[in-house]
Amino acid sequence: GQLDIARLAQPPVPGSDLPPPPQSGGDDRLLVVDTGWPLTTALLHTDRREWLNPGQRVVVVTRLTVPAVRQTEHLLAALGPETCGEACVAAVGPNRWPRAVEASCGPNLRRLQTAGRLVRIPMEARLEARGLTPDALPRSVATAGRELAALLVASEPPKEPR
Repeated sequence: GQLDIARLAQPPVPGSDLPPPPQSGGDDRLLVVDTGWPLTTALLHTDRREWLNPGQRVVVVTRLTVPAVRQTEHLLAALGPETCGEACVAAVGPNRWPRAVEASCGPNLRRLQTAGRLVRIPMEARLEARGLTPDALPRSVATAGRELAALLVASEPPKEPR
């Protein structure tokens, strides 16, 4: 299907608008949202919510910090109950969540965590320093990626018979 990644390359200019969303590739469209402050704030406070179509499969990528988890909760609330309930969260951070981060989780994030729709993506110093390269991913990251992919395949809309 079609994969859209919603991530701003640079902070928005005050008063400017987000670009229009990509044309839908059909029901098998997947939107990945990087919950950085500039993009999420722009999505929540402008008329550009058409980036977040009801019923669309969504992966929310966040870090395990208090500000990022709070921002993720705002975004999940903006998705609405139908989309939020089917969303997946890729949480980048340590094996053990800091207590302050755990305490800052809201009802939507807790619900997704309980439903097994939150995948922890481990921190890997090599990837953080160098980014993606042609080298194989570290085993822990590859395992988390397969777990996330399995959740997405399980939530794929049924294909129309031909």
